[in-house]
Amino acid sequence: MKKILTYFIAIFFLSSSVSSVAYAGGPDYGNIANGMNVIKNNDWFYYNYIDNSLCRTNQDMSENNQIIDSSVEQFCIENQTIYYIDYNYEDNSGGIFKCDLDGANTQLVVGGAASFLSISDNKLYYCEGLGGGNLCSIDKDGRNKEVLIQGKIAYPNLVNGWIYYINLLDNSNIYRAEIDGSYNVKINSKSAKCLNVDDNKVYFSDEYYGYFMNHDGSFESKIHNEPADSILVSEDNIYWVRRYHNVYKQDKDSTWSDLIYEGSEDIGIGVQNDMFAILLQNEVTRSIQRYSITTGENDVINIQDAFRIEEVQHPYVYYESDADNKLLRYNIETKLSEVIVPGMFSRLLDIKDDWIYYEKNVGAGLYRAKTNGTNEMQLLDSDIYDYHIDSSEIYYLTLNNDCTVDKYYKINLDGTNKQVLINDLVQESVFSCNDYNDYIFYCQDDGMYRVKNDGTDKKKIIDGAIQEFKIIDDHIYYKIQGDLYSALCDGKEQEKIIENSGLSFTKYKNNIFYLKYDMEYSVLFKYNIESKQSEKVTSMIFPDTYIRFVKEKDNKLLLSCSTDEGFNKVTSYYLLDMNTDEARVLQDKVKNGYIADAFIEGDSLYYMEVDSESKLIIK
Repeated sequence: MKKILTYFIAIFFLSSSVSSVAYAGGPDYGNIANGMNVIKNNDWFYYNYIDNSLCRTNQDMSENNQIIDSSVEQFCIENQTIYYIDYNYEDNSGGIFKCDLDGANTQLVVGGAASFLSISDNKLYYCEGLGGGNLCSIDKDGRNKEVLIQGKIAYPNLVNGWIYYINLLDNSNIYRAEIDGSYNVKINSKSAKCLNVDDNKVYFSDEYYGYFMNHDGSFESKIHNEPADSILVSEDNIYWVRRYHNVYKQDKDSTWSDLIYEGSEDIGIGVQNDMFAILLQNEVTRSIQRYSITTGENDVINIQDAFRIEEVQHPYVYYESDADNKLLRYNIETKLSEVIVPGMFSRLLDIKDDWIYYEKNVGAGLYRAKTNGTNEMQLLDSDIYDYHIDSSEIYYLTLNNDCTVDKYYKINLDGTNKQVLINDLVQESVFSCNDYNDYIFYCQDDGMYRVKNDGTDKKKIIDGAIQEFKIIDDHIYYKIQGDLYSALCDGKEQEKIIENSGLSFTKYKNNIFYLKYDMEYSVLFKYNIESKQSEKVTSMIFPDTYIRFVKEKDNKLLLSCSTDEGFNKVTSYYLLDMNTDEARVLQDKVKNGYIADAFIEGDSLYYMEVDSESKLIIK
């Protein structure tokens, strides 16, 4: 066990009758499936900390210990045993484990990725895969595993001999089956985000409202006027939780709900005896750090008031201040900061030659200044979208008051010679653009168009609803319905090259690197344009949520992978050498916080590390 010294917990009792925060077992399978990760057992509070390690503290906080120093995705407690899911994204190992209440005597129950763990009738129930999968049961000693329901199952609730669950393969509709998986039927056709069931009702939320209905799906009724990310149920009350928003409490016999906590940036929730617990994460410090790709070592850059990194161009790190909306730059060599924009700074768009292009607060417009902050001038008095800045001009999109697309313009770098390039955009359509060889290429719902950068020679070159495109080496690479195509820049020689290419993609030399969803993971592949063959790049696999290509530079490809662990988003960064196909973790979880704003510059990764403290509030 390891003593935790990096944070504090404060417990505020708003009722003298509070004796516990969450059930240790029994009927809380639905609450645990909904992310409940604050559980009281005897005199100890057990909870996931920010790094997802499992900790416990006594009520007067005279002892506060970390008992499991690994990534505990979910846990349950029964009698003198903790059952938990532990998964390591670096080597894709893990499974369901059990240990004593102090973390000792750890044993593997079943290996492999798992989710939605619960206990009932001396068996463990869980879904295979990180985000749901086949619903299985197994004895607590790891014997007699049985697949009860095949498919992509989420939020399983075991109530009175029935299993209620969300079927992710059927538009997230709600089903129920008998405990052995038989008599499996759909009971509701709404796309549910979360689900909880007690002895009397089924509670769920879609993307608009909260509902309840009978166990057979009859008498569905809207009972909450906002969507919920999680639903916790106690004996008398329903708690509707919107992640990073608010918590509402509703008496089961009432149609009214009361706001009991506002602005819940929480990493933990729990409920018992109609008392609700919120474990809050509070930001304490932010620091910009530099990670050496060559040596694998970190060093802290001494910036105390940073809020967000805007750009890195050696030897400068451009960043926004923490409280007063200034843009500053830090010189890595002299270790000094200077103010570039003294106030109202909103976002940095680009740095070209010796000029910075940036926006001030919403509606204040587009500006530029020298990189040392001198010669500031306003270029436009309105905000811009989907912009591109080249060596001589700024291209940008404007929106209407209802946020639909309006027109596409260009101006000189000094703000002169404003010109409309595209004035017939379909307002309700999506818009994305790229420039290449004196042409602007852009997408709307019906296909891809191109127009010369003087506004002439507009024509449609590709049909179809294009999801993403890149122009590389005189070819357009684009996705339609998940498949990747290539074409010449005039739209000719269109060819499907990869079926179901999945997520992000990029091209390097003769290979296209892409991520493809495979069961519950994302796997990195490359497609050779000459041989027209695909192969897996690395044995490393990634969770299927929030993964993207951040930046390609020279032969390096930076990927970020963010996962929701409890109520905390954890981001890991991976670097792929596209020459050797070597992939490695650059920076994993921060012990007491999270990582943001990653940039590659030379042989270094720059990122913002946010450290946090926590407190536990009981209402």
